Amino acid sequence: MVEQRPPEQRPPERPDVVDAARLRPDLAAVDALARAQLAARRRGRRVVLRSPSPQLRELLDLAGLCGVLPEEASGRGGVLEVVREPEEGEQAGGVEEVRHPGDAPV
Repeated sequence: MVEQRPPEQRPPERPDVVDAARLRPDLAAVDALARAQLAARRRGRRVVLRSPSPQLRELLDLAGLCGVLPEEASGRGGVLEVVREPEEGEQAGGVEEVRHPGDAPV
């Protein structure tokens, strides 16, 4: 018989790492990162940021999300590429969808 442990007693999984070094520090990036974290948590995972700019950190702090989107503590985890599809009538730019670098183009 396999014993199931409650979530708080399970070993932590490696986080999904978002390389934030090239993200434009704007509200679209903050929104996309918050949505990525929410989606990850719904799957029982979490997102951490790698190399966010000081400006992006300030925006996350202003939005109250610094505790929700922590910086990477180590070099482990799967790296995610954050991209955004422009909406109708909108110029390309910003961030919204999270894809793994090996995923096929959409």
